[in-house]
Amino acid sequence: MQRRDLLRTGGLLVCGGVTTLSGCSGVVSKLTGSLEVTTTDSRVTGFGNVVVTASVRNDSDETKSGTFWAQVKVDGGSTYEESENVIVPAHTEKEYQIRLDIDIGESLSADRYSYKAWLESD
Repeated sequence: MQRRDLLRTGGLLVCGGVTTLSGCSGVVSKLTGSLEVTTTDSRVTGFGNVVVTASVRNDSDETKSGTFWAQVKVDGGSTYEESENVIVPAHTEKEYQIRLDIDIGESLSADRYSYKAWLESD
């Protein structure tokens, strides 16, 4: 147990002040318990808009919050982005949806699009 605590402390000390390095930020993230997107999906509504759905998991021992982002790129058209604040209790997984209103001129082609969803922790 003491060895594990020493390794955690050592990992945090190595990363102290240098959180822009991707290797270190991963160590800090695992130690503090961050939110994670586990699945994503999308669908086109009857009006040609796009709804992006994501399951967000919190494996930590405390409630975590963050910003859920969704982006839709219409093939040959515009890119749309929306965000929503999310709060996930400890040791749970919740589903969130963001509806992106596609311009009426592009909504007829909304069946040809790509999407992505991600989280930014607070």
